[in-house]
Amino acid sequence: MELHWDILLLVAIVLHIYLAPFTKVEESFNLQAVHDALVHGTDLASWDHLQFPGAVPRTFLGALFASALAWPAPGFFHCSGLALLTAVRLAVGICSWASHVRLRAVVSRTWGVPEARALGLLTALQFHLPFYMSRLASTTTANNNNVV
Repeated sequence: MELHWDILLLVAIVLHIYLAPFTKVEESFNLQAVHDALVHGTDLASWDHLQFPGAVPRTFLGALFASALAWPAPGFFHCSGLALLTAVRLAVGICSWASHVRLRAVVSRTWGVPEARALGLLTALQFHLPFYMSRLASTTTANNNNVV
C-alpha cells in the first residue's frame, strides 16, 4: 500500500496539534485525568477527581491508556504544561493514525487501491478527523478504540 497517503494524514494530525493547541470543554475530564496520572502517579489522594468527581460517572480507561502512552514525556523529558499536553496529543494522534492505516489496508484489500487512496486523501484534507484524532474528548477516544 502507498505510504505517502498515510504520511499525509500524519502530517495533518501533527499540524492540527500545533496550530490548535488548546482544549475544548469536552476534553476537560479526560485531560485532567491524564494530567493527574502523569503528574501524581499512584498518589491517588492528590488526584483532582476525588475532590471534584463530576456530575456524571465516567471511566478512566481512555485517560489511563493515553497517560501510559505519554508516560516518557514527564519522566524522561521533564516537560509540563503545554509541552505535556502536546506529548499526550501526539501519542493519541499516533494511535489514531495507526488505526487509520489499518483501516486503509482493509479498504484496499476489500474494495481496491483507488478506494483506499480516496479514503486517505479525503481523511487528510478534511478538518474534522485530523483534528479530533488527537483529542481526548470522550466520544473521540471511544471512536479511536473501535477502529483499533
